[in-house]
Amino acid sequence: MRRFRFRLQSILDLRRYEEDQRRLELGGITAQCERLRHEIADTDRRRRETLTIRPYGVSGADITWRISQADYADSLVRKRSELERQLEECDARREEAAERYRIAKRNADILTRLRERREEQHMRAEKRRSHLVLDEIGQTMHRRAEEGGINAV
Repeated sequence: MRRFRFRLQSILDLRRYEEDQRRLELGGITAQCERLRHEIADTDRRRRETLTIRPYGVSGADITWRISQADYADSLVRKRSELERQLEECDARREEAAERYRIAKRNADILTRLRERREEQHMRAEKRRSHLVLDEIGQTMHRRAEEGGINAV
């Protein structure tokens, strides 16, 4: 039986490689987006703590502490705004990367299905070919048996 050989295997390998690269790219960008989400949550937590917790020994009437507290809370609000802007950009990059991944996956899947169909056709053709060879051997043996008086199997 002849071995199956897919003529487009090198292209399929390239498409699979590209799919893997796009998946890695998407994973990296997704990780960046998640890191930004965690930073936003951490900033919110620190702002809440700043506004609700007063260090031991500081009175509620201490104006210097109150001003420092408000300044720090405002800086955290600005930081959160910047993180949200970065997250929006990251989400946009993630969507673009996801689309590139979908395209690369589709291209690899098309060639994979083509390979599977060709391999199936090859196997059917080889099976037919082997049946024909066996039939021919049987006919030859039968013909020889008739011609030479050899007992047929």
